[in-house]
Amino acid sequence: MNEIINMYLGKTCTVTVSGYSQIKGKITSAKDNWIVVETKSGNDVLNLDYVVSIREFNK
Repeated sequence: MNEIINMYLGKTCTVTVSGYSQIKGKITSAKDNWIVVETKSGNDVLNLDYVVSIREFNK
């Protein structure tokens, strides 16, 4: 899974998690089963078991 996530490192994305919550920000780190998303209000640490989708913002 991390090979796929690594394609999004450093990119601004919308990450959808279980319950259909969306987090918008830059994916700054992916390790073990976790990613860090840098948002306007700080960093969110997400468990990949609960990530439903990741979509990169248009450039």
